[in-house]
Amino acid sequence: MPLGETYLELIAVVDEAEAAASPFGGWVARARPGPLGWAVRTGDLDPVAQRLELTVSAGSRATPSGEILRWRSAGIMEAAAEPCLPFFLQWDEGAPFPGRVTTASAGVERLELSGDADRLSEWLGPHVLPAVVRPGAPALERVVLATAAGEVVLD
Repeated sequence: MPLGETYLELIAVVDEAEAAASPFGGWVARARPGPLGWAVRTGDLDPVAQRLELTVSAGSRATPSGEILRWRSAGIMEAAAEPCLPFFLQWDEGAPFPGRVTTASAGVERLELSGDADRLSEWLGPHVLPAVVRPGAPALERVVLATAAGEVVLD
């Protein structure tokens, strides 16, 4: 769902055996209904991965038009274990960004998380993200979108 410089990705398991074969698929298959996790886009993944001692993995998928999107990511398993933390994503140079549209009708107002705010700050490093953290078991509680008609809450 394109939202300008951000986007929501709706993911579901179609083939349970295929999902179980990958860490990300297994995470999705085990998830409760509602927001599962979040990612932070970076233009330089390697220093982030080195700082946090994360393994970088490559990924790709075909768009409905047949174009191949490629990216690299780090921290997916850590984000699955502690869902108030995002994983990190870097799109390959030249890859079209899935959220970019000429006029977005909505945008992410804020992410409401539960967990350890200090841990999240350490994980992210310097950032400007619309995240609100309250104490509790690590989770992405809700995503609040700003639209012309008011807030839309996904929980």
